[in-house]
Amino acid sequence: MISCPFGWHLPSLDEWYLLFDAVGDLSSVATKLKSVTGWNLGFNGTDDFSFSVLPAGYGGDVSDFNLRKDGAAFFWTSTGSEFDYKADYAGFAKLIWFRPEYSRALQNYMNMEATYSVRCLQD
Repeated sequence: MISCPFGWHLPSLDEWYLLFDAVGDLSSVATKLKSVTGWNLGFNGTDDFSFSVLPAGYGGDVSDFNLRKDGAAFFWTSTGSEFDYKADYAGFAKLIWFRPEYSRALQNYMNMEATYSVRCLQD
């Protein structure tokens, strides 16, 4: 189960896009939010808003955690799948995804049994 400390919550996809709108140009949002160090192959960001996104590991479960070789960062959202009515897609949620070589942020669905990072938003 994905959770945040008391007084904080897991942002929805819409809340992530409010951040992206505040940053400005969607084509360069990832560059503006990524840390100035720590990204593979010189794909560091400018960290214009002190958000400091860093690449992180991932896992299928606690016993299967790996460092990302390509240096990507994934963050859970509280937004579930529009396919929830189908058993095959139940338990999926949206991720926000930062890749080293991309200047924009991406989104994707992932099974919620996987282990990815969170960025909690204060209530």
